[in-house]
Amino acid sequence: MADFLQVRLQNETIDIDKRVFLMLLDMSPIKEYAAYQRAVSADDITFTDLKKLAVYADVPYPLFFAPIDKVRAQMKDFNQHIYDRIPDKKEWRLHSRGRLGVSDVRLLLKDLSRKQLFLNHRVLHGQPNNPFVGLIAADVKKKQTTAQLAKTLRDHLDIDLNTLRSKSKENVVVYLSEQLELHNILVSFSSHNYMPQKLKGVEMSGICLKDKKFPVIFINTKDGEEDPKIIEPAGRQTFTLVAMLVSLSMDHFVFSSKTKESKAPYLKVVYATVGEFLIPRADIIGDTVSTLGELKQLSDRFKVTPSMCLYRLVELGVIAKPLSERFKQQLKDEVRGSSGHARQPLPVNGYAKYNGVKFSTEVLRAEQAGRITPEEARNVLFRKGKRMDPNLKRDYQAKFRV
Repeated sequence: MADFLQVRLQNETIDIDKRVFLMLLDMSPIKEYAAYQRAVSADDITFTDLKKLAVYADVPYPLFFAPIDKVRAQMKDFNQHIYDRIPDKKEWRLHSRGRLGVSDVRLLLKDLSRKQLFLNHRVLHGQPNNPFVGLIAADVKKKQTTAQLAKTLRDHLDIDLNTLRSKSKENVVVYLSEQLELHNILVSFSSHNYMPQKLKGVEMSGICLKDKKFPVIFINTKDGEEDPKIIEPAGRQTFTLVAMLVSLSMDHFVFSSKTKESKAPYLKVVYATVGEFLIPRADIIGDTVSTLGELKQLSDRFKVTPSMCLYRLVELGVIAKPLSERFKQQLKDEVRGSSGHARQPLPVNGYAKYNGVKFSTEVLRAEQAGRITPEEARNVLFRKGKRMDPNLKRDYQAKFRV
């Protein structure tokens, strides 16, 4: 590998340290760009392409011309900031396709943590610590029942199961998000073209980001998949959202993904509490299930996926293992035979999905009150460097009635 990479600006060339180039752009989505791949193979890049890659990676382009030691120091500080907010090594969830690394989701983590800091220091400065973080940690150590743990969480968040079950599965996700955000827990959903990086191929269901005042729960909706094999995506999001908030209440901040390797002891408590949170034992007494249709009817009643309902029924001894295995296979067969393509949302809705209601509303109010500038609001709500519809800000304000 060459030591230097030539940067072409009109008729001049400037050599930069290739190690700096690779270090600053060590992010999975950036490596997919043709400009990056050409530069690595040819040791040559135009200044225009270099600036574009800097924008995509959200790094100041002058850093590419800095000495390697200075860049290493900058990256160390940045990585420490990120590591302070994400799960520790014991909490990382692994996936059967390989280890999920920070570089796979770095732009996403950086942007979400930037939003946390902006809310803390520029918008809602002086807020008290969030009591939900670690709410049931002591109760778990005292071996309280999952029924007690689930009730503590529902009571704290003002979640009423009758209200929840009166809604469609899609609106259950909305209802839960609203209740969490009322308690300063930010909720963000992946929005394929309206967040800092695309998550195609990233096997992550959700993540919690640490913050004493404004923790963030991010849910990967798989909305960028070209040929998604998903049954009841809203039901899956409900499970992930509740699993993330239970983890948060135990003072665990985790990546969530399907894996046989996810056997951390606290996960048993998390999943049992999720089950009791959505399907209390007392509410299922007397129910019997002998067909897949009856299983789906019960899952519709509790507003969860058939898979989660099946897991809970087995856990409570309502369904024996042979029947549960048959249902599992039938559900797998249905997934193989299904696919769908979500319609692309309008930009105002795409950004709202990723930013969340709480964050969007508070930023717009701060701008209206003169606590932040219009430029600050625009940069934190919408993707920097992306050409923006001049009416987007107006539509966004109308959507959130600010």
